[in-house]
Formats: sequence, C-alpha cells, structure tokens
Amino acid sequence: MNRRDLLKRAGAAIIPAAFLGSRLSAADISRQIGTPRIAAVVYDERYSDCRSFADILVRHGATPFAVNSDCGRLWHGALRENPVWRAGSVAGLTTDSDFLVSRACGREVGLGVSYEGAHDSRELNCVKHRLQSCAYPHEIAAALSNEDASWAESLAQSLVRARWRNGTAIFRAPVWVETSRSHDHPGYLTSWLLEKST
Repeated sequence: MNRRDLLKRAGAAIIPAAFLGSRLSAADISRQIGTPRIAAVVYDERYSDCRSFADILVRHGATPFAVNSDCGRLWHGALRENPVWRAGSVAGLTTDSDFLVSRACGREVGLGVSYEGAHDSRELNCVKHRLQSCAYPHEIAAALSNEDASWAESLAQSLVRARWRNGTAIFRAPVWVETSRSHDHPGYLTSWLLEKST
C-alpha cells in the first residue's frame, strides 16, 4: 500500500465519523482504515499445526491466545478482558471440544460461526479436510493445495485474504481436500472463524 492509498483510507474513515458522530463505533472506523479483520486467534499450543496457524495470523495483526488446557477460562478471562477482539473476528485452530466451548462463549458476546473446518487424520496417513463456510469454501480448499507451506499456514493465509460477509448465513455444501499429515497431528482438529452476528 502506498501513501496515497493510506491517506484515502484514513480520510474515508474520518469523514463518515464526523458526519455520523457517535453512531459509528471505533470498531467500524478501525476496520475501514486497515485494522486486521481477524483480531484474535485461539490455538492449542501443544500441536505444531495450531502454532503455525496462529503464527501466520499474528503476522497479520491478530493477538494470540493459547488455550492452556482450559478454553472456558480463556474466554471468561484473558480473551474477554482484552478488548482487541471487539474490533474484528476471532479465528481458531483447536480440538473439537475447544471449538464447542469457543462457539458457545462467542455466542454470549454476539459472535457467530462464519467458517468451520474439520481436519481428520484418525487412522490415516494424510489429513482429510472438510471445509464449510457461508462464502469461499473452494478458495480455501485451493489454498490448502499450496505445496510451499503447511496446510495450517495456507489455511490461515486464505482466512486473512477472504472477504467475509458479516452475520450468520446459511453454510454452503462442504468441500473436501486431502493433504499430508504433520508428525504431531492429534487425529482431529477444528478450525473456525467467529464474527459479529447482525
């Protein structure tokens, strides 16, 4: 992005704020001037896939939150106390049980699921990915075919690039992809994206 584009974006955020006064929230303004859309990432620090996923999102401005064996405590403590997630969405790569907790806790603060991926390697030498979202499942699937990066890194990059529709939408039919398995894949992981429901 060059200086001219930056100034245009900043002006586009300031002018509506001046006209609308308090009707435009800080989150709306920050989203317009380039604050990362994925503001927080929840990950299971025990697994390399989860750490790689989080690393990519952190490079794009997300604040990391490790599960530390208690996802409920994370959501009712450190994550809820840190207002950074209010400016965007929360992504995660966790065990399925931690996804269920995240989905329930997210609902308490007005966040709904806009993307869900299942990454299953039980009894397999590969990982079968089942990707379901309200937009762009084929683009996410294509990103996982990138042989220059791990599937978790490619997935995180595709979530950063996708332009999601806010709100709850009907999920499209799932897309399936197979990739190689990391040495410490636990058998089943879930990736997800929670956004403000409208």
